[in-house]
Amino acid sequence: MVEAPLIEVENLVVAFANPSRRAGEKATFRAVDDVRFAIQAGEVFGIVGESGSGKTTLGKTMLRLYRPQAGTIRYAGADITTLGDAGLRPFRRDLQMIFQDPLSSFNPRVRIGKALALPLRLHRLCAPAELDGEVERRLARVGLAVRFKDRYPHEMSGGQLQRVAIARALALRPRLIVADEPVSKLDVSVRAQILNLFRDVQQETGVALVFVTHDLRVARYLCHRIAVMFFGRIVEIGPTEDIFARPRHPYTRQLLATIGHRPESDAAVEPAPPADATGCRYRSRCAHADATCARHVPRLAACAADRQVACHHFETF
Repeated sequence: MVEAPLIEVENLVVAFANPSRRAGEKATFRAVDDVRFAIQAGEVFGIVGESGSGKTTLGKTMLRLYRPQAGTIRYAGADITTLGDAGLRPFRRDLQMIFQDPLSSFNPRVRIGKALALPLRLHRLCAPAELDGEVERRLARVGLAVRFKDRYPHEMSGGQLQRVAIARALALRPRLIVADEPVSKLDVSVRAQILNLFRDVQQETGVALVFVTHDLRVARYLCHRIAVMFFGRIVEIGPTEDIFARPRHPYTRQLLATIGHRPESDAAVEPAPPADATGCRYRSRCAHADATCARHVPRLAACAADRQVACHHFETF
């Protein structure tokens, strides 16, 4: 029997106002447009794409930090799409997020020890007398000495703060964590340490991890599967090594070419069409685009076992 997904996203749409719109353009643009996928318990799922592709918006919407305009989000079988704050409260412990900038995610006036103790106290996960010991254990698990609990956020490096952010997210023993570009603001020398920490704690706890990144090398290191986003849409999903070995969408091939994995690239100088344009959004960059691509939006469909692609001509690649 196939296990039910931990989280399912179906036909998700997230739209924002378009303040810089030109004549004839719509008042809103779809940052996430008709997205669907499912994640299993304990899976590491990567969402990759260029800046502005909608991957951060998608990650936040999965946790209901944004409310979608259409579509469905189901967590452990429960529809959380339209729940308000009160309705979401029972799910908040299970659904945690780690942000790109660790400094901005902490109260600058609160010492690290109190910041780690707060979720434990609010959710009554340990007795008051045990809080100090639990905080020290959490710090030790992410490689930080006890002395750091008395420091303020600005007294720590970016890498140290991101370790604290990981400890805080894990404190509630969640079932799903969304990590939004958590190593992009760190020094290169520190990134490998934090990535190793993510890998170790995920394997140790079995938490499902959604890793949002623009760096395919990071996704390859951590993720079981990846979804490739382009201007609000997912264009390809599949097991990580399969996608690296045989990308089926031209945009995926372009991304891989930027890291030297493949010599070919379909990238062109033309900008992508606006989000409300008809047809395939990638067609202005694609050497294979034709009249069908201009008229019809390609839908995500199976192209092989465990693989999906949104391209009218994937069979030619």
